[in-house]
Amino acid sequence: MRFWKLFVVLVCIMSVGMGGSMACAEEIRDTITVSGTAVREVAPDMATLQLSLEARGATAEAARSELATRTQALHNALLGELIGQRDIRTTGYHLGPEYRYDNNGKRHLEGYLATTSLSVQVKDLDRLGNVLDRCVTRAQAQVEGASFGLQDEGKAEREILAAAVENAKAKAGVIATAGGRQLGVLIRAQLHGDQGAQRLTRAANAMLMAKSAMEEDAMPETHLDPGLITVRISVDTVFSLVPVI
Repeated sequence: MRFWKLFVVLVCIMSVGMGGSMACAEEIRDTITVSGTAVREVAPDMATLQLSLEARGATAEAARSELATRTQALHNALLGELIGQRDIRTTGYHLGPEYRYDNNGKRHLEGYLATTSLSVQVKDLDRLGNVLDRCVTRAQAQVEGASFGLQDEGKAEREILAAAVENAKAKAGVIATAGGRQLGVLIRAQLHGDQGAQRLTRAANAMLMAKSAMEEDAMPETHLDPGLITVRISVDTVFSLVPVI
């Protein structure tokens, strides 16, 4: 009697296991995984400038003091262009000695060098050229680079997200029809996204530095063309499949 009870229990377990496997197989068979993509080009509405300042002095204090003066001049120039403190961020600072080596390899102290780097956000692109010119001419700042972007990246992504899902749905519908099935509901979705950017070249930076040695009004205002930013959204989707009725 115990043997038959054990046999019945084993049969039940096997039935449940086979049923689970069949359900799993049915789930895999009745879904389709498709990737959808949508691409839009949008005009940037902000720029981020990478600036640097340096100062030399016979002593560390002299170099530090001169750099502080130039940094304050830079902040004043930015404030004059309506750029607030919250849009200015210090990204680096260094103060140290500079040495010269003679023909015998002996080291001689030349003085001290102080440097700082800053990241500045310009949210009014109509003022960008003037901001660059003021930074160079009034604070002797070096422009290490500039990148263009969006103040609200999520807004652009949300606007094209539906298009990416529709693209995936259209692909899945074609495949389902070709396979004699109908497309069901969306089961899962995983979002991917990336954004391109335009950058100021080193050649443009050299032009800006050359301008700092001349009178502020001697040359026309610097003009940068930000172009367009490509926003790309990709989404991996899983749709259910249902029999054709």
